[in-house]
Amino acid sequence: MWSKKLFRKLNTIFCWLLVVLPGATTSGGEAVYETPAKLVFEPYRLPNMHVGISTELLNALLAKNTRTHAPFRENILGTTYRGTSTTDAQFSLRTEPDDDIAITLLWNATIASRSHSSTNRTDVSSRSTTHINASKKLIRQEDGWHIEPAQASTSSRSQITGLKVRRLFGRRIARRRVYQQRPTVDRRVASLAARRTRQEFDHSVNTMLASLEGDFDRRVRQPLAERDLLPVVVQQHSTNDSLQLTLLQADAEQQGTLTGFSHSVPQSAGDISLSLHQSAFNNFATDLLAGERLDEDQLAAQLGKLLGWKPLGLQRSDSEKRWSIDFDQANPLRVEFHEGIVMVTLLARGFQIDDQAIPGARLRVAYQLSVADSQLVGQRQGRIEIMPVATGPAAENVGVRFQVFRSMLSRRFDRLFPAEFTWSEPPVAQNWPPHAALYFSQLQARDEWLQIGCSLIPGSPTYSPPVVRSVK
Repeated sequence: MWSKKLFRKLNTIFCWLLVVLPGATTSGGEAVYETPAKLVFEPYRLPNMHVGISTELLNALLAKNTRTHAPFRENILGTTYRGTSTTDAQFSLRTEPDDDIAITLLWNATIASRSHSSTNRTDVSSRSTTHINASKKLIRQEDGWHIEPAQASTSSRSQITGLKVRRLFGRRIARRRVYQQRPTVDRRVASLAARRTRQEFDHSVNTMLASLEGDFDRRVRQPLAERDLLPVVVQQHSTNDSLQLTLLQADAEQQGTLTGFSHSVPQSAGDISLSLHQSAFNNFATDLLAGERLDEDQLAAQLGKLLGWKPLGLQRSDSEKRWSIDFDQANPLRVEFHEGIVMVTLLARGFQIDDQAIPGARLRVAYQLSVADSQLVGQRQGRIEIMPVATGPAAENVGVRFQVFRSMLSRRFDRLFPAEFTWSEPPVAQNWPPHAALYFSQLQARDEWLQIGCSLIPGSPTYSPPVVRSVK
């Protein structure tokens, strides 16, 4: 009943949710990571991230129409029925208003079958239609997923298309008995379908959650937790049309925000929205880069592993010259969001180009961000500012030599921070379905917050076309 492709898609979407829902427990076992204790927030520890995911996007990713054609053999009320059936099914989900995350999975199917049976020298041919409506509710609470038993309602109706009695006496009685038993057979078919649907629904979802919990913990949560990069969920809830998550990206020694979300920044815009306070980015960058000495390949690998993308500027243009950056211990990378401008400051204790050492420097660059023609556009404001960080006697040794170093750094970082860049498509997973394509719909950078909204491309179908699959 449940295809492997659909099972993989369900795994993908629930991994999405688990990225920002730490502390999940595996089904039927001990927690791999315990849920962090609820934080008592001081003013500077207010949450600094907000994520919104629309129900429409979830269905664009998951909802599916399928058609299967297969033979069957069923014993009903002591009679064996043989034939073929065609099942047209629709899988979707809906979000429910709840103080936690509440999702109801929906599976609706129509089974059209043709069958033949023989009993007491009476051959019966018939066709029938069975309708199944099934649902299963999942609630994400602080201690993990709470799964309610599957519910299923069914109805079945059949019609006799052929009847042959292979005996000399009692033909009329045999024919009447076949027609009299037909409503009972229909009720039994519906009852068996409901029981089978509940069992398969429960088993599929339980297996899926148990499998993805351990896999996600090993691949994502554990690496983030080891580097103190795992955000803490402050609040989670669902509405009729979305999932909403509020998080804090900060360890015990870092700050969140002072005032929470800015009133000028909407908490939900588009089918997927991200509101990011500059402290969230800065905390993440500190945990990832502080005190590290990384060459370009290592930095690209770090970003690729944790963020899923690698800036083009990190691709070496000269394979004979390998760059490395010795990041500052306290403030390796900082951003500021204000009035449509993103200011990026990189602080390094030093650089290395092959065997050429360059003293520490502060690099600062500003970009004007906007959304134009469904694309995110960044325009650099002026040149990259490069200043030496040496002070006192050490500064005297920098002097004129640093002008040469500045020229070298400018050429290198002009590739990393180009005069203009354009993102035509939001970054998504490799197996992202084409019918769920997104475009940039909104962007604001003000009051220390960056808010990005992405929407489904108009006209993208919510459900994929029916797929015919024969089972032998």
